[in-house]
Amino acid sequence: MSALSLLGRLAETRAVLARRVVARLDRPVRPFALVMGWIGSTVLFLLVATGLGGPTEGDSSEVVYGTWAIAHGHLGCVYPVVAPHLPLGLADPFALAAPLYPILAGVVAAVLRIGHTVPFPSGHALGPDCVHGFTLAFRWSSVSGAILPTVRLGYLTWVVVLAGATYLVRGTSRRGTGWEVATGFLLAVAPPIVMCITYYFHPQDLLAMGLVLFGLGATVRDRTLAAGVWFGLALTAQQFAVLAVVALLVLVGRARVVRLLAGVAAAVLVVDGPFVAVSGFRAVKTVLLGSSRVGSDIAAHGGTVVFSLGLTGIPDFLLARITPIVAAALVAWLVGRTTTARPLRPYLIVAAVTAALSCRLVFEVNLFGYYFMACAVGLLLGEVLRGQVGRDVLAFAGLFVVGMNPEHIALISNLTTYGLSLYYDLPIVVLGLGVLTLLYDAVRRRFSPTLVLWLALVTLAGQTHLFGRYNPYWSFPEWAWQIVLVGYLVAILARRLRWAASEEAPVEELVAV
Repeated sequence: MSALSLLGRLAETRAVLARRVVARLDRPVRPFALVMGWIGSTVLFLLVATGLGGPTEGDSSEVVYGTWAIAHGHLGCVYPVVAPHLPLGLADPFALAAPLYPILAGVVAAVLRIGHTVPFPSGHALGPDCVHGFTLAFRWSSVSGAILPTVRLGYLTWVVVLAGATYLVRGTSRRGTGWEVATGFLLAVAPPIVMCITYYFHPQDLLAMGLVLFGLGATVRDRTLAAGVWFGLALTAQQFAVLAVVALLVLVGRARVVRLLAGVAAAVLVVDGPFVAVSGFRAVKTVLLGSSRVGSDIAAHGGTVVFSLGLTGIPDFLLARITPIVAAALVAWLVGRTTTARPLRPYLIVAAVTAALSCRLVFEVNLFGYYFMACAVGLLLGEVLRGQVGRDVLAFAGLFVVGMNPEHIALISNLTTYGLSLYYDLPIVVLGLGVLTLLYDAVRRRFSPTLVLWLALVTLAGQTHLFGRYNPYWSFPEWAWQIVLVGYLVAILARRLRWAASEEAPVEELVAV
């Protein structure tokens, strides 16, 4: 048998298997299979995260001090006075996160009695306005060994994402099908999602996105007030949720805006109110801006298109933080205008909100892999509602792995013995899959210029040992990766929105039940 005929048979087999898989996913499944899917996807997420080194202590200082303060009943130490203290290095809290994650993690830490073998500093020792809080809490964590168990609490935010995704899918016609099972597995292996735990540690981002998914699930069920509460809670976890809120305010129509805003205001007041009352402006600043360094005198990582403009202060803040909000509203308005003849179905809502969330990536001054998490979740859930995972989404995933390698070899807190090899091998795997796709297309007498460009980019820019090199052939600047990755993501979302607004989109797959 010739190599060409063998490739032809393999191509036919692959096509048949793909059709069978989609047909199987479209069928109803038993509740037991759904439960096993949730358990299996959770185990898979833990395996992937552990394989990448597990939780890192990277930016953990943004949340662990607040977690310990709440766990020991010191509400005023969540946002203490910034005062001179011992140099803590990586543990120095240059910024603090919104309060919801420290609240939840603090309650769990108290129940589990993390670090309980060593007494936590007293209120008198912490000083007025908790002026000595950071230094004494750091010393306590060093003696009690509390830091590692505390950062491991970040794994719990995966449960919120999985539950939110399940709640959303169960509000559509995909409920009870194989797609509902597949949802958890798709999310569990998505690199941007895992990187919230393994890359600088930002579990509050996962928590916020999970709550956004609950809000979307309530929206497709026409429970506007409940949706507002969910979105308000998301805002108290991570401020990028404001982009989703703005998009929904534009999409839901005037009759529902008041109920949505009422729910948002109630949740924000209940969660953020006590901290504002205790800590005043210090809490207000974090509640509104979170851990962002945009517009401050603290140097940013940079590397993006906006960063290269050299803006500082108010102009930097307006461009990087206010412009995305305006852009998100504009995106939602355009979606509403193009779909006036058709109802706002779940797929269209998810795609529009994902497009709104992508506006952050366009105007960011920094670019880290976990920044793509919210868009990755929205994009994958959109594919589930659509009933197929497109090649363009898989191509984007491959480019992401090459450009934002999920194996972080610069952090030692979750370093593994195989980390360096994995860092170099991942682009080789991506390149191999791309070559197989090219051969598959050739056998079926197809030619994709986009795939050829994709392979050229992966070959030249990927750091790989495949050609006996330790460095890439072409040093790709970060702003260029931003243009490629964000541009590709926006193009995918634009195509999905056009499809959802067209008459080709099957209504029966998108109508909420």
